[in-house]
Amino acid sequence: MRDALELGDISELLRFDEPRPKTPMSQDSRLLKIFRVGKLTTDRFEELCLVRAVGAGGVMAHVHSPLAARQRVRIELGSDRQFWGNVLWTKDGTAGIGFDGQVDIAEVLARAGDETDDRRSHGPRLAIDCRAKLRVGAQFHWVRVHDLGQTGAGIISDEALENGSEVVITLEGFRPIPASTAWRRDGRIGIAFNQPIPFGELMQWLQYMFGRTCVEIRGGAH
Repeated sequence: MRDALELGDISELLRFDEPRPKTPMSQDSRLLKIFRVGKLTTDRFEELCLVRAVGAGGVMAHVHSPLAARQRVRIELGSDRQFWGNVLWTKDGTAGIGFDGQVDIAEVLARAGDETDDRRSHGPRLAIDCRAKLRVGAQFHWVRVHDLGQTGAGIISDEALENGSEVVITLEGFRPIPASTAWRRDGRIGIAFNQPIPFGELMQWLQYMFGRTCVEIRGGAH
């Protein structure tokens, strides 16, 4: 797909007004059609979003929470790739977001897909606070979850677990998830899920657990 499209500027498509009639992505050389989970952060909340198209000047994404035109936002496309920009338009749950400057999308997408075994727990995360039950062998421990994404979670625990230890984590109100430990620092442990949580299932759990799919930010965006 990447070879068939030129990674170009989509600033005209993302202009501040009603989006022009859409042409098939395969016929629009300025866009690269993707289907990737990202994280959207505003001054009030953060949420996971589905990035559907990306170019050097911005993205189009399916969002779950209301956004306002000209609203300042940050988009995370990978575990360490974050870009500031502004909402240019919204329509039917889709938002056009223009980056502050041009970015090298080919490099961003390559880095986001280059994950080794010790990076399995990386990816967009939401800062949450809930209990979970951690099973290690035949023993069970209660832990606190401080962040969560499709591919892993960060927990707070005093358990002495070696990296690579097989565990099963059961989030409050959710099903058991087979996983393994990826890292440990200062009483915090990174958990990498054996299989990603389906996006829709994760959204349903967030809605059930917190009453909404976004997470409120206390004190503004960081």
